[in-house]
Amino acid sequence: MRLSKFALLGFCLACSSAALAQSTLSGAYNPLITTGDADQMAAWLGEGDLNLTSVFDHVSGDGKTSHDFHSAVDSLTPGATFSVLIGHVNSSGAAFMIGGYDPLAWNSSGTYNIDPTNAGRTAFIFNLTNNTMQAQDLLSVLNSGQYQTLNDASLGPTFGGGADIQVGTNLNSGSLYAYSYGSGFNLLGDVTGTNTLVTYDSVDVFKFTPAPTPEPLTLLIGASGAALFLRRRVRARA
Repeated sequence: MRLSKFALLGFCLACSSAALAQSTLSGAYNPLITTGDADQMAAWLGEGDLNLTSVFDHVSGDGKTSHDFHSAVDSLTPGATFSVLIGHVNSSGAAFMIGGYDPLAWNSSGTYNIDPTNAGRTAFIFNLTNNTMQAQDLLSVLNSGQYQTLNDASLGPTFGGGADIQVGTNLNSGSLYAYSYGSGFNLLGDVTGTNTLVTYDSVDVFKFTPAPTPEPLTLLIGASGAALFLRRRVRARA
């Protein structure tokens, strides 16, 4: 079997690009959160690969509360964050990894971030266990979609008016209720009107920056070397 050097070069360039194009995680966070999860969150955001840096982490038993959460994340600049919550459903014990993207900085005002128009409804919540995402409901669906997040010193990261994701003061308990996201179903598939009580084992919050794009020349040099190596291997086997 013989492959042209151009075919090999194209193959290796594509492989090199794929290998280098990946989101990253840094700082203290639950080790169950992987770079694959970071890639998925980046894909939902749609702004390319991201470098996610932990700005707050909590595990059950560490004594941290919503006040520690707000001390760490309120008024970040830039303010956009991802929150990732790992826990289980109280009634069934089913494990989950869920969370939300907040395009604005958290605060402790005791008020909602309100988006009366569709253009401002850019937040979303997600379930990394089954790789599903729920955007804020638009005006054509339900006006309840205007409730983006609830910023309250007595609550952890809380999304929607249901609340669609609620994290209590101790950061270990909360609930999911479909109201502002997902047009009638909460993150675990329960319909509107069902308040799903949950326990959180960990709460992690990440700020992020775009991941650097590899220089084309660097990729080309690396791919050329790989192509030459593969070509020699192919000749040796021919």
